[in-house]
Amino acid sequence: MSLISVTSRATVYKYINEVPDFPQPCQFGVRRGRVRFKASDVSRYIESLPSKPKRNERRD
Repeated sequence: MSLISVTSRATVYKYINEVPDFPQPCQFGVRRGRVRFKASDVSRYIESLPSKPKRNERRD
């Protein structure tokens, strides 16, 4: 997954739905509530991603 820059909320949701197992946003507030991601869900998702070897590390 690469980093992207988006300006539209609809575009963000499009990319979220394309990535399997990505945390879903939660809405806070009754009217016109704010949409946020739970930090614990995002952290769990990031930790589940495979890590790449560093450039200086040698492969056997």
